Amino acid sequence: MAGDARGFYATLELDSSASAADIKSAYRRLAKEYHPDTGRVRDGGARFQQIGAAYEILGDAEKRADYDNLSEQADQADYSEKRRPLSPIRCGTCRQITAQPRYIIFWRVISVVLATTRTPVQGIFCSTCAAKESLKSTAITGLLGWWGFPWGPIWTVLEGVKNLFGGVQNKEHEEALLWHNALAFADAGKVPLSYALAERLLSAKNGEIRAGAAQLTTFYRSQGFKPTGTLKNNWINNPAQFLAKLLLLSMVPVALTAAIMYSDRSSPEASYGVASDLSEAYREPTANSLEAPADDYNASEPATPTCTRKVENGKILVGAKRLGEDGHILQISNGSSGDAIVKVRSTDTGNLLASFFVKQNSESQLSGIPDGSYKIQYAIGTQLAENCKSFTGMSAVNEFPNPESLTTTSEETFEGTLVKRKRLSYTLYAVPGGDVAPTSISPEEFESGT
Repeated sequence: MAGDARGFYATLELDSSASAADIKSAYRRLAKEYHPDTGRVRDGGARFQQIGAAYEILGDAEKRADYDNLSEQADQADYSEKRRPLSPIRCGTCRQITAQPRYIIFWRVISVVLATTRTPVQGIFCSTCAAKESLKSTAITGLLGWWGFPWGPIWTVLEGVKNLFGGVQNKEHEEALLWHNALAFADAGKVPLSYALAERLLSAKNGEIRAGAAQLTTFYRSQGFKPTGTLKNNWINNPAQFLAKLLLLSMVPVALTAAIMYSDRSSPEASYGVASDLSEAYREPTANSLEAPADDYNASEPATPTCTRKVENGKILVGAKRLGEDGHILQISNGSSGDAIVKVRSTDTGNLLASFFVKQNSESQLSGIPDGSYKIQYAIGTQLAENCKSFTGMSAVNEFPNPESLTTTSEETFEGTLVKRKRLSYTLYAVPGGDVAPTSISPEEFESGT
């Protein structure tokens, strides 16, 4: 849209067709340049505030749509006062004049494990370009949006459904665009087209537009104009396109569901594995395996003294002093058949960094893990031993097969240095459809370093 009622686009040194990525990039560049703390520009504080105010509006898809509509109304008011001829509106994508433009917001959702982004694609569309963008945004969201946790599936459904039904639209915005064209075609001498648009606006929600349309149609009839037909609506939904978008949006969950069902039918055992980012799954022992002396590590041992104090969920059993105030985080969700002791060991030396206690059907986390490469081990039991750091008997002792490399990184932003650390999330229970299982280790290997 050509208008810029309050100069927000000019403030960010952009035109009104700028993408969301262009707006964000311009804001970061200008905010960094004019930030008062840098001292690079004299009296940069006022300019910095203007940049912030512009980005607050243009950086939000719905606020930007309202602002663009305000700019369009300002253009129409200017027309009323100065009688400046208006030009018909062009599609922002194909740049062709469109008699029935619409301002639409489409959403693209892209996920990469724990990171999920929503990006608006918005502006004025003709019906053909809108159909193409709706299909494209739905395809991107349907194929790439599901994979992030936790917002990926939520945003994919919410924004995907909006794309499915033609994007986010506002009736008043549409009326403002149609009224602009009714006036523009009147200036160009295209009376039948101007009349058809004005006739459609006789029931507009905006009272001023409704009154103007009535005045325009009355004027045409008083001049002897006789309409011979009505304007064809180019925005009628195409059932085939709707079904295609529905298929693209639902393809991933349907395929995953089919794969899980096929896996369950083709194998007598469930598949266990990744439940979320960098998380693995615990394979529950069967009743027969628990009864077998070979699998019951403590079946032949005499009863041992037990822990006499209550150990809280998340209690660090060993290595509290080796953890820092800042560091990486290991989160454990224990849905197994007993309590768990989780240990973090150096991959290079095998030395124990720390261990902590996770009660059955509970979650806990170990924070402050320093940079390094680690392997994660765990044991399942029901009773802590006298030292309150190990179990009297263990029904399972496992190690996740892939070591985790933890490295702190940083990114320079105009607000300062952004430090990034990793958050690992593991589940100690079976996950249908998983493809990774932990490896059994000996009790002696697990108990070393306690």
